[in-house]
Amino acid sequence: VDGWRQHNYLLFALVFSCITFTIGTWGLLADEDYFPLWAAVYCHLADCFCHAIMASAIVGLVVHFFVVVANGKLKEFCLHFLVCHDTIENHGVTGKGELLEVHAAVNHAQCSEYVRIALTWFFFSMTLGGCLLSLYFPSMTPAFVE
Repeated sequence: VDGWRQHNYLLFALVFSCITFTIGTWGLLADEDYFPLWAAVYCHLADCFCHAIMASAIVGLVVHFFVVVANGKLKEFCLHFLVCHDTIENHGVTGKGELLEVHAAVNHAQCSEYVRIALTWFFFSMTLGGCLLSLYFPSMTPAFVE
């Protein structure tokens, strides 16, 4: 029963995230005059939830940062993030905030592990760069970043 319930939760999350992605992409591409109000409200609510989840994770991360500094485990804490054996969500309201052991992370072949790490840091850098470009150099920012 638990396996079936887990499967249903994963299926629901996948379908819900695909719907949210589709409506959000539609909102990026559509002209404001042709974007329906219900879709704009849906995007706004999804954006609010996203901000709340990330704010929770960042506050939890800051708290856990000071805990690991006090316990003298800063090196392990930072290494887990650098090699993607920890996630920021682990420190939010849904996470346990514990350092994930290497065996607790998803096991990958060595090559795919490096690809995953490189892609994670690449997309993080691109997102941060787009945000900073939009914030400090709005005249140079491409339209799709806004």
